[in-house]
Amino acid sequence: MNRLNSFLIPALCSVLALVLTALGCFQLNAAYERHQIERFNAAAGEVVRALKRQLDEDNGVLDAVSAYRRSSPQGNLAGFLEARLRQHAPAGLHAISLAPLILPEQRETFVASQVQRGLADFAIRPAGERPLYAPVALSQGPGNQPGLPAGLDLLADPGHQEVLTESRDTAEARISGQVRLHTSAGGEIPGFVMVAPVFSSGQVAENANERRTSIEAWVVASFSLETWVAQALKGLPPDLALSLVRSSANGETNAIYPVAESTPAAGQSLLVSEQPLSFGTQTWTARVTALPGFLARDGGNPAKYFGLLGLVLATLLFFITMTLTTSRRRAQLETERLNEALSESEERWRFALEGSGDGVWDWDVRTGKVSFSPRCDGILGMSDGKAAEARIHPEDEAGERSAMQACLEGRSTQYASEHRMQGEDGQWRWIAARGMVTQRTIAGAAARMIGTMSDVTERKTVHDKLQDMPQIDALTGLPNRTLFFDRLQQSLRLVKRQRETLALIHTNIDNYKGLIDNFGQTVSNKLIQEVAYRISESIRDSDTVAHLGRDEFMILLPHLSDEQDVHIVLEKIRSALSTDFVIHNRHIGISLSYGVSLFPQHARTAETLFNAAQRATQQARKAGGNGVAFSLAQ
Repeated sequence: MNRLNSFLIPALCSVLALVLTALGCFQLNAAYERHQIERFNAAAGEVVRALKRQLDEDNGVLDAVSAYRRSSPQGNLAGFLEARLRQHAPAGLHAISLAPLILPEQRETFVASQVQRGLADFAIRPAGERPLYAPVALSQGPGNQPGLPAGLDLLADPGHQEVLTESRDTAEARISGQVRLHTSAGGEIPGFVMVAPVFSSGQVAENANERRTSIEAWVVASFSLETWVAQALKGLPPDLALSLVRSSANGETNAIYPVAESTPAAGQSLLVSEQPLSFGTQTWTARVTALPGFLARDGGNPAKYFGLLGLVLATLLFFITMTLTTSRRRAQLETERLNEALSESEERWRFALEGSGDGVWDWDVRTGKVSFSPRCDGILGMSDGKAAEARIHPEDEAGERSAMQACLEGRSTQYASEHRMQGEDGQWRWIAARGMVTQRTIAGAAARMIGTMSDVTERKTVHDKLQDMPQIDALTGLPNRTLFFDRLQQSLRLVKRQRETLALIHTNIDNYKGLIDNFGQTVSNKLIQEVAYRISESIRDSDTVAHLGRDEFMILLPHLSDEQDVHIVLEKIRSALSTDFVIHNRHIGISLSYGVSLFPQHARTAETLFNAAQRATQQARKAGGNGVAFSLAQ
């Protein structure tokens, strides 16, 4: 049975530790997931906002070009575009182009006009008969780069045709899905276009049929997808993936970005955010996906480290409790042996205490019975055998009980209390009681306590008289720190009522340690006495000088008219201390550093005034000593 108990308790402790570890892991994991979601949502939101800002900027450029074309149909649009793009080219811009609407019967005339403008090889491409044409008549790329090829019919491409038609019918700027952009070199790149319609009348018709007949041209801004995204986001973090999808009017979706399919591998897409990206009445869907690197960038999930730590602690707890339980029996046997040895020595101890004049008491904690030696009756002023009936003073009872309880509970190794007790004669006597627990149960509870008591009334009376003595420094006969603070507080109350100025002068002897090393403590003490005397002779009767210890003095100057009074007193003190001291036929010259604080300029309470003066002295000493420093206002 003992072996089973020795294993069962450690096992239960370990299981409890593992359960608590599991609960902690659950809480940590939940908190970690919430934090990651919040961090991801913030990052995804910033991505969408950056894209939205870029779309708005691009639309602003498109509006500016459209407005110029409407207001100046015959103006120098090429010059306007060149100046505009030289000033600022939108992110990822491939070209800004003008594509007029050409009917089949206008085709030859339009081509001839373009040739006359100097475009000798101009032709509408691709060749072929179509109901309508929208050839590029003017195209300007950023930085004087060529734009779309002249004559390229945008209505011939389904992607361009869809967005041009939507722009014409809605009379609004529209944005396409992914289209193929032709380059002047004959190649193609993936991109998208923004289109704004230009109507011949300058006014927007009320319905789609009228708009189809009054459309004159389109202003088309082409953008390289890869460059546009890269510049808009200033480099997408490698642990976030972005995709853009456009929904057309017929409900179909068009994947815009990425250019090539780049879906995270299975199990890698941990967090996904889909947010609308509006452009006028159109909406793109921005899908931001967090990859495993996004989570790793935050240091990983702390729950796994906590779980590992809990497992280690549970294992250690098992072995520790196993060690403790197996050694408990040995401790019990050892306790019994010690109690027996203690009982043998108790009588010798009791005899020794009785011989010293102290009373001895023995308390059986379990039964509550207390035995007193005959000497206890006399100490307490009680008749023989009635020591237990002495009454403790009500004011001392709480403190005595607290000291006793601390010893019983093992928080203190000894019980010690000085309290008043009343004997049969009615007098209160100061009793010093001491004791210790001499025996404890297997569970550790106090079983027996033995102690002594003595009458310390006379010592307490002497101590109280000493407490009532004037608070005077023994070396100099000056007020000490306690008395000085009392006078300072009284003076503050008075000057506050009378609206006067009060000053504190704090001073230290420069290099006092060197004086001690050179002349010894006896000469140094005599020097302190002489300094105290000269300062006392230099101040007014209403002033107070105190010796705070070692070489430190504090001077209280109440009832001052202004700061000039302080300087007068300082000069008198410094003059008195400038003459050498003759001690044991030795001439000793000293210098002192002074710090001054004023009420109410520098502080308004006793403590802050005192501290301000001390800090000012430190400033004077740092400046080389033998000087005066005033405190700064607080």
